[in-house]
Amino acid sequence: MVEQAADAAEAAQKEAAMWKDKLSQTTNRIAQMEHKVFTLEAENKKLTRALVREVGEEVPLARVLDDSGASDWKGRREQVIALRDQVKQLKAAAGQAPADSKQEAAAKGVIGKISKERNQEMERQGAELAAARGELEALRLKYDGAISRRKILETELNNVKSKVAVILEKTQMDDKLIAALKTEVAALKKGGAGGGADRPGPPGRPAQPMPADDEELWRELGALRRRVAEQEEQIDRQEAIIMALQQRASAGSTPTGGRPGSGGRAAGWDSAAEQQIRLLEVENGRLLELVTLMQKRLEGS
Repeated sequence: MVEQAADAAEAAQKEAAMWKDKLSQTTNRIAQMEHKVFTLEAENKKLTRALVREVGEEVPLARVLDDSGASDWKGRREQVIALRDQVKQLKAAAGQAPADSKQEAAAKGVIGKISKERNQEMERQGAELAAARGELEALRLKYDGAISRRKILETELNNVKSKVAVILEKTQMDDKLIAALKTEVAALKKGGAGGGADRPGPPGRPAQPMPADDEELWRELGALRRRVAEQEEQIDRQEAIIMALQQRASAGSTPTGGRPGSGGRAAGWDSAAEQQIRLLEVENGRLLELVTLMQKRLEGS
């Protein structure tokens, strides 16, 4: 029983170390992601400043970045393209050939693609950061739970050790009592060889007076009988306690559908109740052996 509790405490320590390692790894990942986010934010600020310089401080950026089509604002590049289109139309109307604009269209497409990729990267990094923070919080909760379970197991182990120490102490006392009873019974047998005190004589014959030693031995024999009766009463009381604990343990192990945390507390209570039941059963066994030995000695005397 002590070894099982020690193994459980060791397993809880290993589990806590594992969760601590995972927590450290997750913290490192979050630090790396935060560094990436800070880098992207710095680049975003640089791009924002460049955009402000390009469009001018008097133009709000929300109007410039509006992709819904509701804004009628046109950037300088769009204005230049529109003016070039007008120039081309005017030249075409005047009979001149239009200039080639493929390079400008290609550059515009590349710029739009880069902007879109950076926005997607920002969104992806933000989602990963949120997921990592959620995982970190879950690991912290599991780590706290492992620490709590380890403390509970250590407390139960200390309780078991103290109860085992009490049982060992009682066992030593019972051994001493058995040795004393054996000595007293042997003395009673020697003293009662010539006739016992207070024993009824033949009918019609008064009891013979007893020596002082025999009278003392018979008083000790009466004390032994009372001791046997007290041990039997104690056994009955402890059996009643065992039955009550077994009923409470079986009632506590029945699923009740309560809160999620109630299962762990019920399991811990069942374990403590089972340990107490086993301790009482061991003590009852010792008391039964003692009572049986005393009864045999009394019958032999």
